[in-house]
Amino acid sequence: ASTPLALNAGANTVDVHVTAQDDVTTKTYTVTVVRAAPAPGDFDPDFNVIAGGVINTIAVQRDGKILLGGQDIGVSRRNADGTADTGFNVAGASNPVHSLAVLPDDKILVGGLAVPSAYRLNSDGTVDPGFVANVNGSVFSTVVEPDGRILLGGQFFEVGGQARNNVARVNANGALEPGLAPDVA
Repeated sequence: ASTPLALNAGANTVDVHVTAQDDVTTKTYTVTVVRAAPAPGDFDPDFNVIAGGVINTIAVQRDGKILLGGQDIGVSRRNADGTADTGFNVAGASNPVHSLAVLPDDKILVGGLAVPSAYRLNSDGTVDPGFVANVNGSVFSTVVEPDGRILLGGQFFEVGGQARNNVARVNANGALEPGLAPDVA
């Protein structure tokens, strides 16, 4: 009988026991198996995330934790090894999410379908009341500009009570930036 072996990167010594057809004669061989270290971009067979729904967006925080946004999971966070981060809990976590952006202060910008469709989370997953964008539709894309202002893209016609056709720029607190009023058809 044989059993699967977990091989570490580098040299692994394995004893192989062989029994002859007469079921009496045995011989043991010592074999060295070398497993190459994974190169960047290689498939990681030890990373297995059970997401629980369709994933629309992924972002990585500075500490290596992984944010997932999707249809049935809203926003969830995984440790760098893929296990669930039980210290991260978002109220209304099942609301569909289409975009995530990690801000320089480790807060998380979220865009999605539910109201509010653009909001900000603190690093522990609680909603940050200091960000209010008032978008009247869905947000599918969020980009943080180098100066801290935020671009929102999606399917909406107003932001902060002002006409905006699917693209808007807001300040770090979510207030509409009046300088960008694109006419996107």
